Amino acid sequence: DMGAAAGEVSVKEPPRHLAQGVITAITPQQITIAHEGVPSLKWPAMTRAFKPPAQGAPKDLKVGDHVSFALSALEDGSFQIDGITMISTPGAPERRP
Repeated sequence: DMGAAAGEVSVKEPPRHLAQGVITAITPQQITIAHEGVPSLKWPAMTRAFKPPAQGAPKDLKVGDHVSFALSALEDGSFQIDGITMISTPGAPERRP
């Protein structure tokens, strides 16, 4: 590990998996996303609920938002969202005055 300084114990980071999808439900306990396939996990496209980021979901997140998100596997086999960001929806009609 090139990032660890001499004498430091390097903690193995769990692999992060990147995906994109559309939010279908949000509760304090989970965020449900209809996501595209995740090749790094060998997942097909599906709708799945994930634990929200440790710091909580972004306040402006809402159902129907197109998002890009990063996942990491937890010890219990579930997946937690590490980071989630809105992506602009392609083909969304622009509002012009």
